[in-house]
Amino acid sequence: MNISFKKEDLAIYIGIAIYTIARFIERVNTNIPSSFWNILTLVSCLILFGNVIFIKQQVSFKGIIVYMFIMILLYIDSIPSGAHELIYLLIVIYCVQSKKLDNIVEFVYILTAVMTLCVVILALIGVLPNISVIHSNRVRYNMGFYGYDVLPLTYISLVFGFALFYKKKPRFCIVALIMTVGGLVYHLTKVRAFMIILSAFVVLWVFVSYRPIKKWKYINCIKLLPIIYVIISLIISKLYEKHVMWVWIINGLINHRISLQHYMLNKYGITWLSNIIPWEMENDINSYMYVDNSYIYLMLTWGIIGVSLIMLGYILLLNYAISKKNSIFLVVVVSILTLGIFWNILGYFQYVEILLYCSIYYKKVPKIIKNVKYQGEFSLNR
Repeated sequence: MNISFKKEDLAIYIGIAIYTIARFIERVNTNIPSSFWNILTLVSCLILFGNVIFIKQQVSFKGIIVYMFIMILLYIDSIPSGAHELIYLLIVIYCVQSKKLDNIVEFVYILTAVMTLCVVILALIGVLPNISVIHSNRVRYNMGFYGYDVLPLTYISLVFGFALFYKKKPRFCIVALIMTVGGLVYHLTKVRAFMIILSAFVVLWVFVSYRPIKKWKYINCIKLLPIIYVIISLIISKLYEKHVMWVWIINGLINHRISLQHYMLNKYGITWLSNIIPWEMENDINSYMYVDNSYIYLMLTWGIIGVSLIMLGYILLLNYAISKKNSIFLVVVVSILTLGIFWNILGYFQYVEILLYCSIYYKKVPKIIKNVKYQGEFSLNR
């Protein structure tokens, strides 16, 4: 990675650094209130937007209208819950449009990797709390983060990013290193979904690196994968209600995820706008209120408007991957969407590194800043 930038881009890097740090530290087990990180996020957006206004003054009126329309929809959607993560994310993507977006994404990647390593080290030496949780007869450690699933999710996002940045075919030593570190993460956190998806992704990554997809016309239907996953998630929940045997068997194998999402759907329902859900992390079905399925989670918390805009972003990313015949990018996006069925990766937008990894590949949108080619996209996680 070769990161270089002009002096006039310094404000962009400062803003994106503050944004990345603020969203990352929200995952860390600290006593700092989330309101502080929300203020930092707002400050980063003001810095980035100020850079657009005062340094890149010529803007496209048509582009501004498009973004303002999306932002108004997101604001209306967020009124009931007061959650503005998607608005912040849209502002960041709008403001980092430049020919050096590659460098910005690499900067975010390195910053996130360094912070992750620091948190793990601080947890190991006792500076940050390394809480152990016994769940389903498995001892799980949070390694300095607020939950035992945060480190696996962060690691797999870094692997996705590495696959996109790595310009060569993955050799055995690279694959072995990724899987060895993944094995250590699994040993500490005991998150099975993480290891399954990581293994499947690495296999697909190696396969398409040596045997790229050639018959692209046969996989155009993959563009509809986000919608298909939304429909499947709702159908599975309905089949559970009908006491379909194979659904109940699967429910037992995946730690009652289906029964929990069915319970939450019946309790709160799906609304047009966002909703405040009192999530509780207890081990009893009557008090444990959480949904691991990203699609159900998004429908419950962000409503029909919010989930429609998020899924549209993924459809555009899949369309771009297919139109550019980018096998590796397609595998990354499909892996993220598939992981969303078992894990709430799409519902936590502080995992900004995943979003920016994907944004670098989507370029077919209106030019927002005159004479500057747009390379950002609204895509994939609060």
